[in-house]
Amino acid sequence: MGCSGTEATVRNPGAGDVTFSASDRNPGTVDGTLDGAPFASGATIATAGDHRLVVQARDRAGNAATRTFAFAVTAAPTHRYVVTHRVAARDARVLAIALGQHLADVDARRATDFLAAALPAGTPIELADDGADFLAALRSGRFNVVVLLEPWDDVAGCGRHVTLDAGVEAELTEAVYRGTGLVIAKALPEEWPGLREAAGVQWRGKVGDGQVVVAASALGRASTLWVPGGVELAATTASVVGTYGSAAGVRGCTSGGAAVTLHGFGLGAAVTLGFDPATAGTAAASGALLAGAVAYVTPEAALEPRGVVEVQVRVESQGAPATTRVRASLGSGLGVAGILDGGTALDLARIEWLDAQAAGEASLFRYLVRLPSAPGSYQSVAEVAELTGGGPVVAGSWPVSLQVAQGEAEVLASTRGLAAALSTKGSTGAARRSILAALDRVAARNGTSAADREASVADLLGAAATAAGLPGGEPNALRLALDRALGAWEARP
Repeated sequence: MGCSGTEATVRNPGAGDVTFSASDRNPGTVDGTLDGAPFASGATIATAGDHRLVVQARDRAGNAATRTFAFAVTAAPTHRYVVTHRVAARDARVLAIALGQHLADVDARRATDFLAAALPAGTPIELADDGADFLAALRSGRFNVVVLLEPWDDVAGCGRHVTLDAGVEAELTEAVYRGTGLVIAKALPEEWPGLREAAGVQWRGKVGDGQVVVAASALGRASTLWVPGGVELAATTASVVGTYGSAAGVRGCTSGGAAVTLHGFGLGAAVTLGFDPATAGTAAASGALLAGAVAYVTPEAALEPRGVVEVQVRVESQGAPATTRVRASLGSGLGVAGILDGGTALDLARIEWLDAQAAGEASLFRYLVRLPSAPGSYQSVAEVAELTGGGPVVAGSWPVSLQVAQGEAEVLASTRGLAAALSTKGSTGAARRSILAALDRVAARNGTSAADREASVADLLGAAATAAGLPGGEPNALRLALDRALGAWEARP
Protein backbone atom coordinates (compact mmCIF):
# COMPACT_ATOMS: atom_id res chain seq x y z
CA MET A 1 0.00 0.00 0.00
CA GLY A 2 1.21 3.50 -0.73
CA CYS A 3 -0.04 7.05 -0.33
CA SER A 4 0.75 10.07 -2.43
CA GLY A 5 0.41 13.76 -2.03
CA THR A 6 1.60 17.15 -3.16
CA GLU A 7 4.70 18.87 -1.87
CA ALA A 8 4.86 22.48 -3.14
CA THR A 9 5.46 26.11 -2.45
CA VAL A 10 2.44 28.28 -3.26
CA ARG A 11 2.95 31.89 -4.28
CA ASN A 12 0.49 34.53 -5.50
CA PRO A 13 -2.28 34.16 -4.55
CA GLY A 14 -1.69 33.21 -0.95
CA ALA A 15 -4.38 30.55 -0.65
CA GLY A 16 -3.32 27.06 -1.75
CA ASP A 17 -5.40 23.92 -2.39
CA VAL A 18 -3.68 20.71 -1.27
CA THR A 19 -4.92 17.27 -2.25
CA PHE A 20 -3.78 13.83 -1.15
CA SER A 21 -4.76 10.23 -1.88
CA ALA A 22 -3.73 6.61 -1.32
CA SER A 23 -3.48 3.63 -3.68
CA ASP A 24 -4.10 0.01 -2.64
CA ARG A 25 -5.81 -3.11 -3.96
CA ASN A 26 -8.13 -2.99 -0.94
CA PRO A 27 -8.46 0.72 -0.28
CA GLY A 28 -9.85 1.84 3.00
CA THR A 29 -9.65 5.25 4.64
CA VAL A 30 -7.33 8.21 4.08
CA ASP A 31 -7.06 10.87 6.80
CA GLY A 32 -4.91 13.96 7.10
CA THR A 33 -3.82 16.44 9.70
CA LEU A 34 -2.42 19.91 8.98
CA ASP A 35 -0.17 21.22 11.70
CA GLY A 36 -1.80 18.72 14.10
CA ALA A 37 -5.42 19.59 13.22
CA PRO A 38 -7.72 17.43 11.05
CA PHE A 39 -7.51 18.39 7.35
CA ALA A 40 -9.52 17.14 4.36
CA SER A 41 -8.02 16.58 0.90
CA GLY A 42 -8.76 19.50 -1.44
CA ALA A 43 -9.30 21.99 1.35
CA THR A 44 -7.85 25.48 1.08
CA ILE A 45 -4.91 26.64 3.14
CA ALA A 46 -5.29 30.36 3.73
CA THR A 47 -2.63 30.88 6.39
CA ALA A 48 0.78 32.01 5.18
CA GLY A 49 3.90 30.31 6.45
CA ASP A 50 5.43 26.85 6.76
CA HIS A 51 3.07 23.90 7.13
CA ARG A 52 3.28 20.17 7.88
CA LEU A 53 0.72 17.79 6.44
CA VAL A 54 0.56 14.20 7.76
CA VAL A 55 -1.45 11.69 5.70
CA GLN A 56 -2.40 8.26 7.06
CA ALA A 57 -3.95 5.59 4.82
CA ARG A 58 -5.48 2.34 6.18
CA ASP A 59 -6.72 -0.58 4.04
CA ARG A 60 -9.53 -2.97 4.83
CA ALA A 61 -7.13 -5.44 6.42
CA GLY A 62 -6.00 -2.83 8.93
CA ASN A 63 -2.60 -2.16 7.38
CA ALA A 64 -1.53 1.47 7.72
CA ALA A 65 0.96 3.73 5.97
CA THR A 66 1.90 7.30 6.94
CA ARG A 67 3.64 10.05 4.95
CA THR A 68 4.57 13.59 5.91
CA PHE A 69 4.70 16.55 3.52
CA ALA A 70 6.33 19.92 4.25
CA PHE A 71 5.50 23.00 2.20
CA ALA A 72 5.09 26.76 2.46
CA VAL A 73 2.33 29.18 1.55
CA THR A 74 3.47 32.72 0.75
CA ALA A 75 0.89 35.39 1.46
CA ALA A 76 -0.49 37.33 -1.46
CA PRO A 77 0.25 41.04 -1.69
CA THR A 78 -2.56 43.30 -0.60
CA HIS A 79 -2.68 44.44 -4.22
CA ARG A 80 -1.26 43.49 -7.57
CA TYR A 81 1.29 45.27 -9.75
CA VAL A 82 1.35 46.14 -13.43
CA VAL A 83 4.99 46.02 -14.50
CA THR A 84 6.76 47.00 -17.71
CA HIS A 85 10.49 46.32 -18.16
CA ARG A 86 11.91 47.78 -21.36
CA VAL A 87 14.74 49.63 -23.08
CA ALA A 88 14.06 53.38 -23.11
CA ALA A 89 13.29 54.26 -26.71
CA ARG A 90 14.14 57.97 -26.78
CA ASP A 91 14.92 59.56 -23.42
CA ALA A 92 17.58 62.25 -23.02
CA ARG A 93 20.64 61.77 -20.82
CA VAL A 94 22.46 65.09 -20.86
CA LEU A 95 26.15 65.93 -20.55
CA ALA A 96 26.63 69.68 -20.15
CA ILE A 97 29.59 72.01 -19.79
CA ALA A 98 29.75 75.76 -19.34
CA LEU A 99 32.78 76.78 -21.33
CA GLY A 100 35.09 79.61 -20.44
CA GLN A 101 34.25 79.67 -16.76
CA HIS A 102 34.54 77.38 -13.77
CA LEU A 103 31.20 76.06 -12.52
CA ALA A 104 31.61 78.02 -9.28
CA ASP A 105 31.20 81.27 -11.24
CA VAL A 106 27.76 82.83 -11.07
CA ASP A 107 27.30 83.01 -14.87
CA ALA A 108 28.15 79.34 -15.43
CA ARG A 109 25.97 78.24 -12.53
CA ARG A 110 23.09 80.35 -13.81
CA ALA A 111 23.39 78.73 -17.25
CA THR A 112 23.52 75.16 -15.99
CA ASP A 113 20.77 75.72 -13.40
CA PHE A 114 18.58 77.18 -16.14
CA LEU A 115 19.19 74.08 -18.26
CA ALA A 116 18.22 71.76 -15.40
CA ALA A 117 15.05 73.75 -14.70
CA ALA A 118 14.05 73.81 -18.37
CA LEU A 119 14.23 70.05 -18.92
CA PRO A 120 11.54 67.59 -17.78
CA ALA A 121 11.82 66.50 -14.16
CA GLY A 122 14.01 63.46 -13.76
CA THR A 123 16.16 64.10 -16.83
CA PRO A 124 19.68 62.88 -15.94
CA ILE A 125 22.18 65.76 -16.23
CA GLU A 126 25.89 65.65 -15.51
CA LEU A 127 27.95 68.82 -15.45
CA ALA A 128 31.56 68.50 -16.59
CA ASP A 129 33.94 70.82 -14.77
CA ASP A 130 36.65 70.94 -17.41
CA GLY A 131 37.68 69.56 -20.79
CA ALA A 132 39.24 66.40 -19.37
CA ASP A 133 36.10 65.53 -17.40
CA PHE A 134 33.99 66.32 -20.44
CA LEU A 135 35.98 64.04 -22.74
CA ALA A 136 35.92 61.16 -20.25
CA ALA A 137 32.14 61.49 -19.85
CA LEU A 138 31.62 61.78 -23.61
CA ARG A 139 33.63 58.62 -24.23
CA SER A 140 31.74 56.69 -21.55
CA GLY A 141 28.66 56.44 -23.75
CA ARG A 142 26.40 57.19 -20.78
CA PHE A 143 25.04 60.35 -22.42
CA ASN A 144 23.10 60.72 -25.65
CA VAL A 145 22.82 64.53 -25.67
CA VAL A 146 25.61 67.08 -25.25
CA VAL A 147 24.87 70.71 -24.33
CA LEU A 148 27.64 73.29 -24.75
CA LEU A 149 26.99 76.57 -22.95
CA GLU A 150 28.99 79.77 -23.37
CA PRO A 151 27.26 82.08 -20.88
CA TRP A 152 26.72 85.81 -21.20
CA ASP A 153 28.17 88.07 -18.50
CA ASP A 154 25.59 90.71 -17.54
CA VAL A 155 28.08 92.77 -15.56
CA ALA A 156 30.70 93.07 -18.26
CA GLY A 157 28.14 93.07 -21.07
CA CYS A 158 29.97 90.29 -22.85
CA GLY A 159 30.99 86.69 -22.49
CA ARG A 160 34.39 85.09 -21.91
CA HIS A 161 35.46 82.85 -24.75
CA VAL A 162 37.40 79.61 -24.46
CA THR A 163 38.18 77.31 -27.35
CA LEU A 164 37.71 73.57 -27.12
CA ASP A 165 40.67 71.28 -27.62
CA ALA A 166 40.80 70.23 -31.29
CA GLY A 167 40.82 66.54 -30.34
CA VAL A 168 37.71 67.00 -28.19
CA GLU A 169 35.95 68.81 -31.03
CA ALA A 170 36.85 65.97 -33.41
CA GLU A 171 35.55 63.24 -31.08
CA LEU A 172 32.37 65.22 -30.37
CA THR A 173 31.80 65.73 -34.11
CA GLU A 174 32.03 61.99 -34.82
CA ALA A 175 29.83 61.22 -31.80
CA VAL A 176 27.14 63.47 -33.28
CA TYR A 177 27.56 61.85 -36.69
CA ARG A 178 26.79 58.42 -35.24
CA GLY A 179 23.75 59.71 -33.32
CA THR A 180 24.57 61.78 -30.23
CA GLY A 181 22.48 64.96 -30.02
CA LEU A 182 24.19 68.37 -29.78
CA VAL A 183 22.82 71.68 -28.46
CA ILE A 184 25.06 74.76 -28.57
CA ALA A 185 24.16 78.00 -26.80
CA LYS A 186 27.04 80.32 -27.68
CA ALA A 187 26.95 84.05 -27.04
CA LEU A 188 30.34 85.02 -28.55
CA PRO A 189 31.47 85.35 -32.17
CA GLU A 190 34.82 83.55 -31.82
CA GLU A 191 34.83 80.28 -33.71
CA TRP A 192 34.75 76.71 -32.52
CA PRO A 193 36.19 75.58 -35.85
CA GLY A 194 36.00 71.87 -35.15
CA LEU A 195 32.23 72.07 -34.60
CA ARG A 196 31.26 73.92 -37.78
CA GLU A 197 30.46 70.70 -39.61
CA ALA A 198 28.34 69.19 -36.84
CA ALA A 199 26.46 72.46 -36.16
CA GLY A 200 26.11 73.42 -39.83
CA VAL A 201 26.95 77.05 -38.94
CA GLN A 202 29.72 79.56 -38.53
CA TRP A 203 29.68 82.26 -35.87
CA ARG A 204 29.62 85.82 -37.24
CA GLY A 205 29.66 89.26 -35.64
CA LYS A 206 28.58 90.31 -32.18
CA VAL A 207 24.94 91.33 -31.63
CA GLY A 208 23.67 93.78 -29.01
CA ASP A 209 20.44 93.69 -27.05
CA GLY A 210 17.21 93.13 -28.96
CA GLN A 211 14.62 90.62 -30.01
CA VAL A 212 14.85 87.07 -31.32
CA VAL A 213 11.86 85.87 -33.31
CA VAL A 214 11.53 82.08 -33.34
CA ALA A 215 9.21 80.42 -35.86
CA ALA A 216 7.07 77.39 -35.08
CA SER A 217 9.21 74.36 -35.89
CA ALA A 218 10.34 70.98 -34.65
CA LEU A 219 11.65 72.86 -31.59
CA GLY A 220 8.18 73.98 -30.51
CA ARG A 221 5.79 76.90 -30.78
CA ALA A 222 6.56 80.30 -32.24
CA SER A 223 7.92 82.79 -29.69
CA THR A 224 9.61 86.16 -29.33
CA LEU A 225 12.48 86.57 -26.88
CA TRP A 226 14.47 89.52 -25.63
CA VAL A 227 18.23 88.93 -25.38
CA PRO A 228 20.94 91.16 -23.87
CA GLY A 229 23.31 90.25 -26.69
CA GLY A 230 24.69 87.37 -28.66
CA VAL A 231 26.20 86.40 -31.99
CA GLU A 232 24.81 86.15 -35.49
CA LEU A 233 24.95 82.69 -37.03
CA ALA A 234 25.91 82.06 -40.64
CA ALA A 235 24.05 78.90 -41.62
CA THR A 236 26.10 76.75 -43.99
CA THR A 237 24.09 73.52 -44.06
CA ALA A 238 21.74 74.21 -41.12
CA SER A 239 18.15 75.48 -41.36
CA VAL A 240 17.30 78.85 -39.79
CA VAL A 241 14.28 78.81 -37.45
CA GLY A 242 15.00 81.96 -35.41
CA THR A 243 16.18 85.45 -36.43
CA TYR A 244 17.22 88.68 -34.76
CA GLY A 245 14.58 91.41 -34.90
CA SER A 246 14.91 95.07 -35.67
CA ALA A 247 14.82 96.38 -32.13
CA ALA A 248 17.23 99.15 -31.18
CA GLY A 249 20.62 98.10 -29.93
CA VAL A 250 21.36 95.41 -32.49
CA ARG A 251 24.87 96.08 -33.73
CA GLY A 252 26.80 94.42 -36.55
CA CYS A 253 23.73 92.46 -37.66
CA THR A 254 20.97 93.37 -40.04
CA SER A 255 17.38 92.54 -39.21
CA GLY A 256 16.72 88.94 -40.11
CA GLY A 257 20.19 87.64 -39.15
CA ALA A 258 20.15 84.00 -37.99
CA ALA A 259 19.82 83.42 -34.23
CA VAL A 260 18.56 79.80 -34.01
CA THR A 261 19.36 76.92 -36.38
CA LEU A 262 18.77 73.19 -36.54
CA HIS A 263 20.78 70.67 -38.52
CA GLY A 264 20.70 66.96 -39.36
CA PHE A 265 24.19 65.49 -39.37
CA GLY A 266 24.74 61.82 -40.17
CA LEU A 267 22.51 59.95 -37.73
CA GLY A 268 22.58 62.85 -35.27
CA ALA A 269 21.17 66.35 -35.04
CA ALA A 270 22.33 69.73 -33.72
CA VAL A 271 20.58 72.89 -32.58
CA THR A 272 22.53 76.15 -32.25
CA LEU A 273 21.42 79.24 -30.32
CA GLY A 274 23.38 82.45 -30.89
CA PHE A 275 22.63 83.67 -27.36
CA ASP A 276 22.56 82.52 -23.74
CA PRO A 277 19.01 81.26 -23.02
CA ALA A 278 19.51 81.78 -19.28
CA THR A 279 19.59 85.56 -19.84
CA ALA A 280 16.76 85.70 -22.41
CA GLY A 281 13.23 86.77 -21.62
CA THR A 282 10.74 85.55 -21.01
CA ALA A 283 12.29 82.73 -19.02
CA ALA A 284 9.33 80.46 -19.76
CA ALA A 285 9.63 80.90 -23.53
CA SER A 286 13.42 80.61 -23.44
CA GLY A 287 13.23 77.49 -21.28
CA ALA A 288 10.68 75.93 -23.61
CA LEU A 289 12.97 76.62 -26.57
CA LEU A 290 15.93 74.98 -24.81
CA ALA A 291 13.83 71.97 -23.78
CA GLY A 292 12.54 71.68 -27.35
CA ALA A 293 16.11 71.72 -28.65
CA VAL A 294 17.15 68.88 -26.33
CA ALA A 295 14.06 66.85 -27.25
CA TYR A 296 14.69 67.41 -30.97
CA VAL A 297 18.28 66.13 -30.90
CA THR A 298 17.66 63.16 -28.56
CA PRO A 299 18.33 59.99 -30.59
CA GLU A 300 16.61 56.62 -30.65
CA ALA A 301 18.25 53.93 -28.52
CA ALA A 302 20.93 51.88 -30.30
CA LEU A 303 22.40 48.64 -28.99
CA GLU A 304 26.04 48.91 -30.00
CA PRO A 305 29.04 46.84 -28.82
CA ARG A 306 30.38 48.36 -25.58
CA GLY A 307 27.55 50.89 -25.80
CA VAL A 308 25.19 52.02 -23.04
CA VAL A 309 21.39 51.84 -23.05
CA GLU A 310 18.86 53.03 -20.51
CA VAL A 311 16.50 50.37 -19.16
CA GLN A 312 13.29 51.27 -17.34
CA VAL A 313 11.10 49.36 -14.91
CA ARG A 314 7.66 50.95 -14.63
CA VAL A 315 5.68 49.67 -11.66
CA GLU A 316 2.05 50.59 -11.12
CA SER A 317 0.53 49.72 -7.74
CA GLN A 318 -3.12 48.73 -8.06
CA GLY A 319 -4.09 48.39 -4.43
CA ALA A 320 -3.55 49.76 -0.95
CA PRO A 321 -0.48 51.86 -0.15
CA ALA A 322 2.59 49.69 0.23
CA THR A 323 6.37 49.70 0.21
CA THR A 324 7.53 48.24 -3.09
CA ARG A 325 10.93 46.68 -3.64
CA VAL A 326 12.31 46.47 -7.16
CA ARG A 327 15.47 44.52 -7.96
CA ALA A 328 17.20 44.40 -11.32
CA SER A 329 19.57 41.50 -11.94
CA LEU A 330 21.85 41.80 -14.96
CA GLY A 331 22.78 38.61 -16.75
CA SER A 332 26.24 37.48 -17.79
CA GLY A 333 28.01 39.89 -20.11
CA LEU A 334 26.11 42.98 -18.97
CA GLY A 335 27.46 45.65 -16.64
CA VAL A 336 25.92 48.44 -14.57
CA ALA A 337 26.88 51.77 -16.15
CA GLY A 338 24.67 53.95 -13.98
CA ILE A 339 21.80 53.90 -11.46
CA LEU A 340 19.00 56.47 -11.45
CA ASP A 341 15.97 57.27 -9.29
CA GLY A 342 17.65 56.61 -5.96
CA GLY A 343 18.61 52.99 -6.54
CA THR A 344 21.55 51.32 -4.81
CA ALA A 345 23.96 48.68 -6.02
CA LEU A 346 23.70 45.38 -4.15
CA ASP A 347 26.73 44.07 -6.03
CA LEU A 348 28.26 44.41 -9.51
CA ALA A 349 25.19 42.97 -11.24
CA ARG A 350 22.22 43.76 -8.98
CA ILE A 351 20.39 47.00 -8.19
CA GLU A 352 17.65 47.65 -5.64
CA TRP A 353 15.04 50.39 -5.23
CA LEU A 354 12.61 50.87 -2.34
CA ASP A 355 9.55 53.04 -2.92
CA ALA A 356 6.55 53.87 -0.72
CA GLN A 357 3.78 53.74 -3.33
CA ALA A 358 0.33 55.17 -2.89
CA ALA A 359 -2.71 53.35 -4.21
CA GLY A 360 -2.76 53.58 -7.99
CA GLU A 361 0.67 55.24 -8.15
CA ALA A 362 3.05 54.45 -11.02
CA SER A 363 6.79 54.76 -10.40
CA LEU A 364 9.76 54.58 -12.75
CA PHE A 365 13.04 52.89 -11.84
CA ARG A 366 15.87 53.41 -14.33
CA TYR A 367 19.35 52.05 -14.79
CA LEU A 368 22.06 52.16 -17.45
CA VAL A 369 23.45 48.95 -18.90
CA ARG A 370 26.89 48.57 -20.45
CA LEU A 371 26.61 46.14 -23.36
CA PRO A 372 29.32 43.57 -24.11
CA SER A 373 31.69 43.63 -27.09
CA ALA A 374 30.41 40.30 -28.48
CA PRO A 375 27.16 39.79 -30.41
CA GLY A 376 24.30 37.89 -28.83
CA SER A 377 21.13 38.11 -26.80
CA TYR A 378 21.55 39.21 -23.19
CA GLN A 379 18.98 39.42 -20.42
CA SER A 380 18.20 41.51 -17.40
CA VAL A 381 15.43 40.54 -14.97
CA ALA A 382 13.36 42.84 -12.76
CA GLU A 383 11.79 41.36 -9.63
CA VAL A 384 8.99 43.27 -7.91
CA ALA A 385 7.97 42.55 -4.32
CA GLU A 386 5.83 44.08 -1.63
CA LEU A 387 7.54 44.49 1.74
CA THR A 388 5.25 43.27 4.53
CA GLY A 389 5.64 42.64 8.23
CA GLY A 390 6.25 39.00 7.43
CA GLY A 391 8.95 39.81 4.86
CA PRO A 392 9.01 40.47 1.11
CA VAL A 393 6.19 39.00 -0.97
CA VAL A 394 7.40 38.53 -4.53
CA ALA A 395 4.80 39.48 -7.12
CA GLY A 396 6.81 38.18 -10.06
CA SER A 397 9.81 38.63 -12.34
CA TRP A 398 9.91 40.42 -15.68
CA PRO A 399 12.83 39.89 -18.08
CA VAL A 400 14.03 42.17 -20.86
CA SER A 401 16.23 40.98 -23.73
CA LEU A 402 19.06 43.11 -25.11
CA GLN A 403 20.15 42.05 -28.58
CA VAL A 404 23.60 43.07 -29.82
CA ALA A 405 23.40 42.31 -33.53
CA GLN A 406 27.06 43.00 -34.35
CA GLY A 407 29.98 42.66 -32.00
CA GLU A 408 33.11 44.78 -32.04
CA ALA A 409 34.99 42.31 -34.26
CA GLU A 410 32.08 42.18 -36.72
CA VAL A 411 31.86 45.98 -36.84
CA LEU A 412 35.56 46.21 -37.65
CA ALA A 413 35.25 43.50 -40.32
CA SER A 414 32.27 45.14 -42.00
CA THR A 415 34.05 48.51 -41.89
CA ARG A 416 37.04 46.97 -43.60
CA GLY A 417 34.73 45.49 -46.23
CA LEU A 418 33.26 48.93 -47.01
CA ALA A 419 36.75 50.44 -47.30
CA ALA A 420 38.01 47.60 -49.50
CA ALA A 421 35.08 48.16 -51.86
CA LEU A 422 36.28 51.69 -52.69
CA SER A 423 37.86 52.41 -56.04
CA THR A 424 41.60 51.80 -56.17
CA LYS A 425 42.19 54.73 -58.54
CA GLY A 426 43.06 58.37 -58.02
CA SER A 427 42.29 60.24 -54.81
CA THR A 428 39.71 57.66 -53.78
CA GLY A 429 42.35 54.95 -54.09
CA ALA A 430 44.68 56.94 -51.85
CA ALA A 431 41.91 57.35 -49.29
CA ARG A 432 41.19 53.62 -49.53
CA ARG A 433 44.81 52.73 -48.75
CA SER A 434 44.99 55.17 -45.86
CA ILE A 435 41.79 53.88 -44.25
CA LEU A 436 42.73 50.21 -44.68
CA ALA A 437 46.15 50.87 -43.16
CA ALA A 438 44.49 52.53 -40.14
CA LEU A 439 42.12 49.57 -39.73
CA ASP A 440 45.05 47.16 -39.90
CA ARG A 441 46.79 49.02 -37.10
CA VAL A 442 43.63 49.00 -34.98
CA ALA A 443 43.08 45.26 -35.56
CA ALA A 444 46.67 44.52 -34.51
CA ARG A 445 46.18 46.04 -31.05
CA ASN A 446 44.83 43.96 -28.19
CA GLY A 447 43.29 46.96 -26.49
CA THR A 448 44.48 46.15 -22.97
CA SER A 449 46.27 49.45 -22.34
CA ALA A 450 45.40 53.13 -22.39
CA ALA A 451 48.11 53.61 -25.01
CA ASP A 452 46.37 51.11 -27.29
CA ARG A 453 43.08 52.90 -26.79
CA GLU A 454 44.46 56.35 -27.57
CA ALA A 455 46.35 55.10 -30.62
CA SER A 456 43.26 53.38 -32.00
CA VAL A 457 41.07 56.42 -31.30
CA ALA A 458 43.56 58.59 -33.22
CA ASP A 459 43.67 56.11 -36.13
CA LEU A 460 39.88 55.88 -36.36
CA LEU A 461 39.42 59.66 -36.09
CA GLY A 462 41.88 60.12 -38.94
CA ALA A 463 40.15 57.45 -41.01
CA ALA A 464 36.75 59.06 -40.38
CA ALA A 465 38.10 62.44 -41.49
CA THR A 466 39.41 60.81 -44.67
CA ALA A 467 36.06 59.10 -45.28
CA ALA A 468 34.25 62.43 -44.81
CA GLY A 469 36.11 63.79 -47.82
CA LEU A 470 34.97 61.03 -50.16
CA PRO A 471 32.28 61.79 -52.74
CA GLY A 472 28.81 60.37 -52.22
CA GLY A 473 25.54 61.00 -50.46
CA GLU A 474 24.76 61.44 -46.80
CA PRO A 475 24.91 59.73 -44.45
CA ASN A 476 28.27 58.31 -45.44
CA ALA A 477 28.12 54.55 -44.73
CA LEU A 478 31.89 54.16 -44.36
CA ARG A 479 32.16 57.11 -41.98
CA LEU A 480 29.30 55.73 -39.89
CA ALA A 481 31.00 52.33 -39.73
CA LEU A 482 34.27 53.94 -38.65
CA ASP A 483 32.40 55.94 -36.01
CA ARG A 484 30.80 52.76 -34.63
CA ALA A 485 34.25 51.23 -34.25
CA LEU A 486 35.49 54.50 -32.73
CA GLY A 487 32.70 54.45 -30.14
CA ALA A 488 33.62 50.92 -29.06
CA TRP A 489 37.27 51.90 -28.62
CA GLU A 490 36.43 55.13 -26.75
CA ALA A 491 34.38 53.11 -24.24
CA ARG A 492 37.27 50.83 -23.34
CA PRO A 493 38.53 51.30 -19.78
